[in-house]
Amino acid sequence: MQILITGGTGLIGRHLIPRLLTLGHQVTVVTRNPDNARQILDSRVTLWKGLAEREHLNEIDAIINLAGEPIADKRWTSQQKERLCQSRWLSRKSWWI
Repeated sequence: MQILITGGTGLIGRHLIPRLLTLGHQVTVVTRNPDNARQILDSRVTLWKGLAEREHLNEIDAIINLAGEPIADKRWTSQQKERLCQSRWLSRKSWWI
């Protein structure tokens, strides 16, 4: 499968990507900073800077959204829960603009 991941350089992404590659999947990561991502991720990972590569989305079989406000950094107050939700919803919304 061709899998697109947002948030691939985060805690979960850095552990998930090697497993997906081991299983034979092709992985593409959307990143704001390809130079940083290249230092962190396996060289077999394709990097997209933002969604400038949207015309290739029809080649993607699955999308895994790991982007957003970190969940373990702060207490889960009502305000923090709202930030967590908004950070994930707003990132998905921008994909299709």
